[in-house]
Amino acid sequence: MADLNKFITDRKSLIIAPAGYGKTHAITSCVRLCNNGKKCLILTHTHAGVASIKDKMKKEGLSPSLYTIDTICSFALQYTNAYHINKSEIPDVENSNEYFKFAITTASKLVNSLPIKEAIRSSYSHIIVDEYQDCTIQQHNLIVSLSEIIPTHLLGDHLQGIFGFNGERLVDMENKVEMQGFEENKQMLTIPWRWNNAGAANLGSSLDSIRVHLLNKRSIDFREYSAHIDSYIYPEADLYKKDTKYQKIIWNELNNANTNSLLIIHPNSAIPDERIKINKLFGNRLRLIESIDNKEYYQYAKDFDSSTMNNIYDLILNLCLYIFKSSAIKSFIKDDGTRKKKKFAIDKLISSSLNESVEKLLGTKSFLEAICLIKKIGLLPENKCYRKDFLHDMLKALETAHIENITVYNAMKKNRDILRRIGRRVTGRCIGSTLLTKGLEFDTVIVLNAHKYKDPKNFYVAITRASKKLIIISQTNIIHPYSL
Repeated sequence: MADLNKFITDRKSLIIAPAGYGKTHAITSCVRLCNNGKKCLILTHTHAGVASIKDKMKKEGLSPSLYTIDTICSFALQYTNAYHINKSEIPDVENSNEYFKFAITTASKLVNSLPIKEAIRSSYSHIIVDEYQDCTIQQHNLIVSLSEIIPTHLLGDHLQGIFGFNGERLVDMENKVEMQGFEENKQMLTIPWRWNNAGAANLGSSLDSIRVHLLNKRSIDFREYSAHIDSYIYPEADLYKKDTKYQKIIWNELNNANTNSLLIIHPNSAIPDERIKINKLFGNRLRLIESIDNKEYYQYAKDFDSSTMNNIYDLILNLCLYIFKSSAIKSFIKDDGTRKKKKFAIDKLISSSLNESVEKLLGTKSFLEAICLIKKIGLLPENKCYRKDFLHDMLKALETAHIENITVYNAMKKNRDILRRIGRRVTGRCIGSTLLTKGLEFDTVIVLNAHKYKDPKNFYVAITRASKKLIIISQTNIIHPYSL
């Protein structure tokens, strides 16, 4: 059991927190302990993490006047955008890797200036950094600089460090020299609250056993855990072939009235295309979790800005064919963009309404008319949207651009920055990846193609999202996730 009073009292401190062991509750308790008239600054890595912590604070009845929650990148961006003199040096936001690296490096320098040091001291009593294992060396340097200003406390677990990509090295939490004093005051959370509270203590024990195996690089044999983890082995499993046995398992969960909190995790975190295919297989019954920094958002925004009255309709049509059910669109619109002649009265009305919107759009190139046309296409008979979050955010950017008379690109950038700060709640029946769901919790989790996980960290994050029921689909009973 961790001594949270000692944790928050030490100038520098660290808690090792396995997945599901009450890390967010510990953060909430620490905010109560460090209440001295100033806010506690809580930093994490993802907008989903921000929303999750905010939800916990609200449930615990803590006033927002006691804390500020932000991502590390958003925190750095605020200082960079406010105080970096030459704004032209800031990379474009769609080049997210360079954009955030620049912000982190710049903020690390800025917080060493006397005026900003004083501003931080006057604003915050403590800094708590969540998911510390995901800090890059640059982010770690920023946190170390902040720790010289006010007491700083870290929570993390090296087995969950999955954000190391684009050639960036993550901080080594087990390296005492690199941790610069935080290791000297280290504790560990020891109670698996996620599963105890969900009435699934046996699942928690099984996951703890798997954790030990992963830490020691042992093979994982799903047959050892068959009493508490449902595993299905299909040597010829094909994720995209219809009517396979594994798909029936997913359909059973989707059709179960009691399965409202469901996550399907795909092993490929890089691109959403494969997850979109799976969503289509299951009739759009799943919410596709989007990356907040997906370059497609900014590219489409730029395309709208550079569009003319001659090509904006083609742009909208291509967008709609990408995110909606193409066959529903093609039943009313030909490949060349012209609207088809329809026989039935209701279809004629729909086609006439489409023609009216297209004519208005071509006469004005209005973003408001663009929104109207996209919505009408989305409401075509039998149509479905496979990327609802993407559609929502594109429409919101077009609306913001129209209302504030700014470019769609700047509107998109503004809206994404706001989303980073306030977080986005992810609930219901979803499909995502480990990168997009780390820190989240679902009653039921289905891990697809478990045999394709080649590193223990992503596999551990995937299986620990489940609080009540875990379903493993694999081509083999035994996996060895240690290739990386």
